[in-house]
Amino acid sequence: MLIFVDQDKHVRVVRTQSEDGVSTRAPIGRIQKNRLEIADDLQALLTSEEIGEVEGVIDVYKQAAAAKAEYYSLNFPAIAREVMDRFEESASDAERRLIMGALMEAVRRMRKFERESQPA
Repeated sequence: MLIFVDQDKHVRVVRTQSEDGVSTRAPIGRIQKNRLEIADDLQALLTSEEIGEVEGVIDVYKQAAAAKAEYYSLNFPAIAREVMDRFEESASDAERRLIMGALMEAVRRMRKFERESQPA
């Protein structure tokens, strides 16, 4: 049986075995969160059933990422309002620079997207 240990940048894949009432855990590889695919070295260590387990976990992480993006998109107006409230009321100079930079980059990307998506 495999277990999956979530860590900051990857998911550790651990094989567990129970023999004579003693459980052992053997780390066998990692799934990089920025790639979400089974690396060749990990795949070589897995049975076909285990590959299915890993693929299922990868699908869950992909669904979570899509849900997170949707959450932020749908809540963006409220988030923007709260950010601007903080900007105006109590943000430090460093926070204000970060916020302004992020907003300027967002507007630049929106304009570029609009230009590129317009029919010629």
